[in-house]
Amino acid sequence: MKIKPSLKSFSLALVLLGLCGCASIITSGDRRVQFTSTPSGANVTVYDMKSMVVATSLTPTTIKLKKGAGYFKGADYRVVVQKAGYQPREFEIRHDINGWYWGNFAIGGMLGFLVIDPLTGGMWVLKPDKIQADLNPIQKPAVSLDSRNLMILSKDQLTPAQQSRLVPLVSSARIR
Repeated sequence: MKIKPSLKSFSLALVLLGLCGCASIITSGDRRVQFTSTPSGANVTVYDMKSMVVATSLTPTTIKLKKGAGYFKGADYRVVVQKAGYQPREFEIRHDINGWYWGNFAIGGMLGFLVIDPLTGGMWVLKPDKIQADLNPIQKPAVSLDSRNLMILSKDQLTPAQQSRLVPLVSSARIR
C-alpha cells in the first residue's frame, strides 16, 4: 500500500510537532518589558533574584528579560525607577506558567513538556510586561531654628543643585 504524499507530510508534521515544545514554539525568546515614567528620562535598573544588575536604561524604554532561570525554574526581577529630585519607585516582575505549556499534553509532546520548554524558559511568562512609574517629587522639609527633627536623605534624593553643595566627611581612620 502506497501512502499519499499529503498524508505522509501530515504524519511527519505531527511527529515533529509532538517532539517540540509547544510554549517554546508559540512564545519563543525572551520577554520584552516596556518601561515608561512621569516624568520621562528616569533611570531604570533591573535586578535578578541574586540582586545582580541585569539591565539599565532611561525611560521610555523596552528591555529584554530572560523568562527562565534554569531547568523548571522561572525568573523573577526587582526593578528600581529613579530620577534626581523624585522619590524612587520599586516594582516586581514575576514569572508565571505559560498557558501554551499545557499544549504539550494536547499534541503529545512529552519531550517539549519535560525538556524543551523547561530548558528554554518557554514554559514561563513574565508579568507585568508594561510598567508605568509615576514619580513623586521629594518634599522639601520645613526647617525652623528650634526644630529638633532630623531627616536623613540619600544622595539620590537630592536635586543636582543640592548634590553640588555636598562636602565629603573625613573618615575616622584619617584622624590621628
